[in-house]
Amino acid sequence: MRRIAIVLALLASGAGYADAASKSYVDPSYGKIEYGDIAKPAQAYKLRLKVEFQRNGQHIPAVDAQLMQQVEHVIQEAGFATPVFEAESGSDELTVIVNNIADLAEARRKGFGTGSTFYIKGSTVTDNYEMQAAATIGGKNLAKSGYKEAIVTTIGHASGPMGVPPMTVTEAFNKVVEQLILQFLRDLPVIGLESKPTSAPNVSQPLQNAVKDDGEATVLVKSTPDGADILLDGKFAGSTPSTLRIKAGEHSIRVELKGFNAWEKSLTVSAGTQITLNANLN
Repeated sequence: MRRIAIVLALLASGAGYADAASKSYVDPSYGKIEYGDIAKPAQAYKLRLKVEFQRNGQHIPAVDAQLMQQVEHVIQEAGFATPVFEAESGSDELTVIVNNIADLAEARRKGFGTGSTFYIKGSTVTDNYEMQAAATIGGKNLAKSGYKEAIVTTIGHASGPMGVPPMTVTEAFNKVVEQLILQFLRDLPVIGLESKPTSAPNVSQPLQNAVKDDGEATVLVKSTPDGADILLDGKFAGSTPSTLRIKAGEHSIRVELKGFNAWEKSLTVSAGTQITLNANLN
């Protein structure tokens, strides 16, 4: 019953093709993060979890339980946190919203390029996913949006991509949620987990305020469209929009998004300065 609910919510054409002849594939073009890439705290946090699954921005309650189960699994497997179900003393909070974008025009506007790496012949359905998350950990309020993943499902005799293992739609959904959560956990040091407390953001909005620190500057990197990768001095530093805290001196910032020309800028920053960069991607 749960699998049927997931199929109905996730796949644009309904459950009509969710049979033995259909296979799902997680798009590899969005990269892969391993559990070993996540910095573990000295002691796992206690987190109250709130989740919401959406389809084109509309809440689909039937999938919330499956989403909650997978989020719980990932944060525990990563050694990052233990979920709690009541307001335990000293517990923090994590809110996760996953939106299935079945509207192709909206997906293109947001920079999704799913399927271009597959070269699949036959009948297929593509489901794009974006995630926003907000956490209150140790008195610090952290938020980030723009995380992207995608699933391509083949129908009937359509052939799948070489080198990508086929899955059931439920397995693919769980793998997508896993990668979305791991992306957020990986970015927490970048967006302020190790900094002083910041003002609390809305769950639906990215963190906009950074904290001053001696010897460092604050750089807010935005892009149109958002959700692009930020490379600071050649190393991944988060996804747009993000606030970076960087050491004073010379740096290069590159913004990349699949299907768009890269944007790059060299700059020299002084300690305590605050800069906003807007990358218009073509």
